[in-house]
Amino acid sequence: MPTGYTHDVSEGKITDVKDYIMQCARAFGATIMMRDEPLGTPIPEFEPSTYSKNAIEKARERLKELQCMSNDEIEAQTEGEYQSELKRKKKYAQEKLETKNRYTKMLVDVYAWQAPTSDHGKLKQFCIDQLKESIKWDCDNMEGYYNPESVKKQTAQEWLNSNIERCLRDIEYHSKEWEKEVERTNERNLWVKQLRDSFN
Repeated sequence: MPTGYTHDVSEGKITDVKDYIMQCARAFGATIMMRDEPLGTPIPEFEPSTYSKNAIEKARERLKELQCMSNDEIEAQTEGEYQSELKRKKKYAQEKLETKNRYTKMLVDVYAWQAPTSDHGKLKQFCIDQLKESIKWDCDNMEGYYNPESVKKQTAQEWLNSNIERCLRDIEYHSKEWEKEVERTNERNLWVKQLRDSFN
């Protein structure tokens, strides 16, 4: 039975070793991003992902915005983010409380259920364990992370400093990532070029 890579050989659609090897090359690192493309799609010259490059620009633009903000704008941003975070924590705390109540009600109902046989008792215990695990992972940290009282209001200067630091970290991180992406892309293209050159 042919594989996805040998199907065209078995059908007589691929008869040249170059075409077969280029098709199989998709299973390797340099062309792995093409694994979901149709097998007949030619292997292109790869271009670096622009994600990090765009992130650098975005962070630089944000840094310029921050440096140009008036004190009133900084105060307004600080207050706006504080109120938004309070609202978000309150919403999540309410959702987690409702989830815990649903789990707890179901747990009480499962405990009350009479399993018809000992074999069904294993199902009952499984149901109980699933609910307890879900309560543990979904709800037990409600008092900490989702507590609106855990939101600390920054001063305007703290807000500004933390945002500037975030921009500088993003610029540094994405600059390194962009260099890595360009290097990876060059290596991929070299691998494909060397493969193509091997057929000459």
